[in-house]
Amino acid sequence: MQTIEEIILKDGFYMTAAQGVSMLPFIRPKVDTVVIEKVTEDCVPMEIVLYRNPSGQMVLHRIIRAQERHYLICGDNCTFLEHIEKAKVIGKLTKVYHNEKEIKLNFPIYRFYILLWCRPYRIRMMLLRVRNKMRGIVRKIRH
Repeated sequence: MQTIEEIILKDGFYMTAAQGVSMLPFIRPKVDTVVIEKVTEDCVPMEIVLYRNPSGQMVLHRIIRAQERHYLICGDNCTFLEHIEKAKVIGKLTKVYHNEKEIKLNFPIYRFYILLWCRPYRIRMMLLRVRNKMRGIVRKIRH
């Protein structure tokens, strides 16, 4: 069986159902389909890239900042940043299908989402931390 890296190198792209919650609310697990294409040049902030993390898992997260040799990356639903070497990037997201309808990455509604939720990542991370704390408090109260 071929690895995702091998498929992208051979075919130029890889299409799969989304998994995991780290890119919510934009990418919904087991509902959305993503298309990842081979990276042919440096990626830019706000693009979503696929890489293999140190534990071997494939991860699809958004670039927050591009630096000389690495990217600062974070999932839209995450409260931490990661430093990823540029050479570790396997591909970048080029298409997303919500219920089989393509979400164009240049549509105004997507650009608005990036402007409000993704660019102010420090505020977003703080809001997510508060949400997570509140969920923990509610769980303790219920039990």
